[in-house]
Amino acid sequence: MSTTVTLDTSGFTLSLQRFVTLTGADAEKAALRYSRVFMRYVIAITPPGDGKQGGQRAALTKEDEYRARRAIEADLARLFIPVRLKGKRAEQWPDVAGLHRQAFFAGKTPGKAIKKMGPAKYVDRRKVKALQRDLFSRVGKLAAHWLAGALAIGTSGIPQWVKRHGPRGRHELTQPGAPVYRFAALNTGVPDKILGELDRRMGYAAGYTSRQMDDALAAILARRAEQFNRAA
Repeated sequence: MSTTVTLDTSGFTLSLQRFVTLTGADAEKAALRYSRVFMRYVIAITPPGDGKQGGQRAALTKEDEYRARRAIEADLARLFIPVRLKGKRAEQWPDVAGLHRQAFFAGKTPGKAIKKMGPAKYVDRRKVKALQRDLFSRVGKLAAHWLAGALAIGTSGIPQWVKRHGPRGRHELTQPGAPVYRFAALNTGVPDKILGELDRRMGYAAGYTSRQMDDALAAILARRAEQFNRAA
């Protein structure tokens, strides 16, 4: 099953209001600019993105895709021993994809290895390769459920391996205009089993955005103070 996760920009409203008040920036333009920053952070902390990395860079990279692929390979290695079957007897474990699905839903959380369900099973290596290709093709699909919201406000910096899944999810412009800009994006594809972890990470995205805005404000005020002192 999947669940809808809703987020909006209220988590950095105070920083936005402070930025607009002290810099005289256009409220709606500033809100739109930092809503895009916020959406990049949200996508960056959605699996396979890492919540810790979100504080360092507000974008996914190719390395995030490679890390997800390595995790898939490691999970399959914990579950299966691929062998070349000679066809002399019936397969003991013909449904490789079903076994993986069972193990995934029984014991897989973001950033953790899949839990083994008994000893690794000897299975047809061609089926393991086919399953691996299928799982690789799904990397980025969860993050793509933010795309409808992200692209609606012109968010850039989204990698192709996320965009290839198409603009999934939904978005709502709940309160446009100055002095408050409220934008909501909805991810409609979050599996129940990772809902708690993803929901916890959403607060990080707002915090990262607030800090980026506060840093920009501090730099602007410092530059203005320097200019004032030179002119005095």
